[in-house]
Amino acid sequence: MSSVCYGAANKSLPPGPQRICSTPTFGSPLEKTSPTFEIESLVESDKSGGGPKTRHCEGFLEDDIFQHPDLQPLLEEIQTHCPSSCRPMVYCLECSSSNSNADDATTHYSLDGCPFITFCKNCEGSASKDIRRQLLKHELTHVKQLCQHGIPNPFYMCSESICMEYEAYDESGSCMPPPLLDDGVTRQSRESCLCLDACRSSGRICGSADSCFDKCKKIIGKGQCKDGHFNR
Repeated sequence: MSSVCYGAANKSLPPGPQRICSTPTFGSPLEKTSPTFEIESLVESDKSGGGPKTRHCEGFLEDDIFQHPDLQPLLEEIQTHCPSSCRPMVYCLECSSSNSNADDATTHYSLDGCPFITFCKNCEGSASKDIRRQLLKHELTHVKQLCQHGIPNPFYMCSESICMEYEAYDESGSCMPPPLLDDGVTRQSRESCLCLDACRSSGRICGSADSCFDKCKKIIGKGQCKDGHFNR
């Protein structure tokens, strides 16, 4: 599960619920809570520019993960949309297990306009190399969105969350192919599959799963989601 925290200080992370996950999960990037990590002045800005880099990720993320061809187009977009002085950081941290509600990964919006990502290294859902890369691509999509569009309109938070999550799941390869329906033969449409994923992440903002799904189908059908941003 992921969440994006607006105005997060660069030297600490805001407190929030935690969960040690059994499957890879994502939450809305518009939730104002994030996992609580036991860190001491760990998060800091990097003003050297030149794209993302990692810290405390040895043995968790591949050393050359930012050279992976699957990430290159997204990294180029991040360099285009983020400030030239911004080098988004990816921190791999141990989540506290004292609470039952932590996120696999979280994108944080910092006051200096340079988002950063945190991973729960001890979350079971991010156990495999391929899943970690998928998680990273999902969160990097949120970094791009925040740099490109800034803080979304608070009056349209549900729609904004749906659009952000729909693009992030799409970019990270979710629903490829979509799952089979109950008949075991027919495949769910990719649009419906991505809306279900987006609403699973946006539920705490959008309310019931059914109302969120209906809203997602409506705004996607009208073409109101563009580059992870809601267009009225």
